[in-house]
Amino acid sequence: MSLITAERPAPRLAHINRAPFGAAEKWLLMLCIVLLGYAVDGRGFAYIGIRPLYIGELTLLIGTCVLLSTRNWYGILWQPQTLMLVPFVGWGLCRTIPYLHRYHAFALRDAVVYGYSAFAVIVGGLLVARPGRLYLLINWYKKFWKILLICVPPVCFLFHFLGPHIPHWPGHGAPIIDEKEGDLLVHLGAIFAFWMLGWEANITWPWVALMAVDVAITAPITRGGFVAFSMAAMVAIVVRPQRRTVGRLLLLAVFVLALLWASHVSIKVPGGKGRRLSFHQLVTNMESVTGNHRNHKLEATKRWRLAWWHKIVDYTFFGKYFWTGKGYGINLADSDGFQVLKNHALRSPHSVHMTMLARSGVPGLAIWISLQLTYVASILAAGYKSWRNGDAWWFNLFMWILAYWAASMTNASFDVYLEGPMGGIWFWTVFGVGLGSLYLYRHQPDLLSRTGDVAA
Repeated sequence: MSLITAERPAPRLAHINRAPFGAAEKWLLMLCIVLLGYAVDGRGFAYIGIRPLYIGELTLLIGTCVLLSTRNWYGILWQPQTLMLVPFVGWGLCRTIPYLHRYHAFALRDAVVYGYSAFAVIVGGLLVARPGRLYLLINWYKKFWKILLICVPPVCFLFHFLGPHIPHWPGHGAPIIDEKEGDLLVHLGAIFAFWMLGWEANITWPWVALMAVDVAITAPITRGGFVAFSMAAMVAIVVRPQRRTVGRLLLLAVFVLALLWASHVSIKVPGGKGRRLSFHQLVTNMESVTGNHRNHKLEATKRWRLAWWHKIVDYTFFGKYFWTGKGYGINLADSDGFQVLKNHALRSPHSVHMTMLARSGVPGLAIWISLQLTYVASILAAGYKSWRNGDAWWFNLFMWILAYWAASMTNASFDVYLEGPMGGIWFWTVFGVGLGSLYLYRHQPDLLSRTGDVAA
């Protein structure tokens, strides 16, 4: 039990700088920069590039070439978790190819919900080919969380309060700053878990305060995002209940909530779905998650989602689209009669599971659920094995991956998250880190246990 609750020194990873920095390392650095852009700027960053080759697709293309030119990565292909990607992608292609001639680029656009899984194979394969790259990714994540925490307040302010004055990308109509609170809360939850699981030796008060501010200005805007943050935090707290960071954050959270309650601060957020930064808004959001609430706007949104999901269930489980779904390319919001945007930009229901069901039918949903259950079961099994063996840092890594997965799945269950590059590329990248870590722990368990390398 001491493995879980004890305070342990953070890993020392300085020696990774001596590793060769070849094409694969350069691509991983490029990927991390792209991920940072998605996390900070969301959809605004996603439009960098020239249609149809945006920054995400360009990164995927280069990564595929790098992987194919790399030796000794094939071991990743024979893992059960990787093999589950074969029917997942295969069935997706079967439901996409017949509609290419009709929907053209829209079919490819919708297909990224399974197509971005290529990032998992690329990242996992590069880790298998050179295990030391795992140290690189951990070290870069240490830099990532600091940048993100600092950027959240100014980016949110610019997007919400100066939105009409933000320049737009030529030819797309999308602002160059376009963040999404739900996505940010997934990352904030993962960062909190990263702290809790000991990857940072000492989180000082300024960072804790900045985390509290970031959560306070994003949580009132989105119910699903706050639940996603809570899921990641819950995994970390259950695993490391005696971590000092918990006490600091809880103390600061109580102080912030008391300040909001006593001051009666209520700031209307432009473009924030009519919601406010206030104590009352937080309470209202939580009440609307757990049951009915008198706030008509929140309840209307919930009823709209449930009505759409019920219709999808009706025409798949009990209708003519049981085996095939409607395919990739069709605008589901238009087809199902739930479009709410004048430019018809809404294409998918606010749940990745309903997207899979509507587009790939019941077989596609079954494959999707099987893939995720297989992956999570493997992470849990590896985490339990590392706990039993006393491999503290492997245990911490697997639990962080689990926390990130829980936050992502929660957000994806209530919002359009994995259907785009902002969430999809992030999710499948961490998925790939998990695939690579499972392989490395089986074949090189001393990788995160070498004295003087990662454990003091």
